[in-house]
Amino acid sequence: MPASPWEVAEAEGEGVQISHRWGVKQILARDGQVNGLELRAVERVFDAQGRFAPSYLEDKIKTLETDLVIMAIGQKTNLGFLSEADGINLTPRA
Repeated sequence: MPASPWEVAEAEGEGVQISHRWGVKQILARDGQVNGLELRAVERVFDAQGRFAPSYLEDKIKTLETDLVIMAIGQKTNLGFLSEADGINLTPRA
């Protein structure tokens, strides 16, 4: 999880439950209301080239009861303004 230790501590202090190495399989609902989140275990996060490409273990599933799901997107720096003339070496993950 790409987060600073202080961000994790603040989230946990607010009651956020962090489930490392679990990915969303499906949001569960009953009568039009969210009532759970089905997760599957993450087998690997990056592929052989170091690119983000998670794979999952379909036989390792857990369900969390919930009445609210907040969807968020990942973060990535926009480095489009850099050129070779800037002399900055980037890694494949940059």
